[in-house]
Amino acid sequence: MTKPISYRLLLEHVNAAILHLTQELKIRYVNPAAEILLTKSLSRLKGKRLDQVCERECGIREMLHASMETGQVLSRRELDLQLPSGKQSVVHMTVTPLPEQQGVLIEINPIERLYSITQESVRVEEVNTTRNLLRGLAHEIKNPLGGIRGAAQLLEGELNDPELHAYTHIIIHETDRLRRLLDQMTGPRTPMKLEPLNIHEVTERVCRLLHNEAPTHIKIVRDYDPSIPEFDADKDKLIQAVLNVAQNALEAVEDMPDGTVILSTRVRLNYTLNEHRFPLVILIRISDNGPGIKDELQGQIFYPMVTDKPSGTGLGLSVAQSIIAAHGGLIKFESAPGSTDFEILIPTTPYDTKQ
Repeated sequence: MTKPISYRLLLEHVNAAILHLTQELKIRYVNPAAEILLTKSLSRLKGKRLDQVCERECGIREMLHASMETGQVLSRRELDLQLPSGKQSVVHMTVTPLPEQQGVLIEINPIERLYSITQESVRVEEVNTTRNLLRGLAHEIKNPLGGIRGAAQLLEGELNDPELHAYTHIIIHETDRLRRLLDQMTGPRTPMKLEPLNIHEVTERVCRLLHNEAPTHIKIVRDYDPSIPEFDADKDKLIQAVLNVAQNALEAVEDMPDGTVILSTRVRLNYTLNEHRFPLVILIRISDNGPGIKDELQGQIFYPMVTDKPSGTGLGLSVAQSIIAAHGGLIKFESAPGSTDFEILIPTTPYDTKQ
């Protein structure tokens, strides 16, 4: 006979944060999801008023009193909750009054990750669409470039004056340069060479290259999680992708007396990427304390030819995103003056269509 499941056990396996408050708005019970959200255990929360837990109530007290007085279930969407850690969390909240003056039940669903997944999907779709358009355009441009180059070579063979060869050399050189630029814009086309890889082989190589390029006053800090397992990847391509992002961070701080670039590695469990859920995802975070990315560029920086550097091509991040996408991952970022974080997320296993 199947053993009956207690309601408390069910609550402990719910993803939403659940809080049971007394009539005096003191905490009687929180489930594990609420403990994670509030960064405190049930034993530390029990008996405390809600306003002692959340630094800024955002109208929650009024909402709780209204629910108890009217006996109605009340909901607030996109509520800005100030957590004890100092972090702000955007949540959907529902307050349900319990019968016989047993207090109220609060259900809190953080929605940042849901928004993030949607934004990531949109970004990936936009980048893929742009890349496909560029590849079609590059194909149409390469055909006449090949004709121009061939005609210049034939013309050079017909010219007897060596001084005139300088002009045909310019034509050939410039057509070759344009072809290389088009290849860079459309991203890597060679097949990936997958082999077992420790991600710190990549980050250590990038750190050495950064040390060679960086002014002596710039700090390059490493913060690794040594427990990250090996996974199948193209080592050379990943080095190129991480280096492209890290060089941008270095350029952002190289003129600062206290410029710092931090490379850190972590893992994310049961993480959703490109609308697929993976059991383990590797995170490479590249942080700098530079001036940040201009607001008008933040929605475009993964597109080719977008840059605010006078001498930049605007291809580094586009190529990096293409490489990471080929590994089933993506690159995302947050930027404000004094703090820019790029996160490179790579699943350790292919997406299983059966799960």
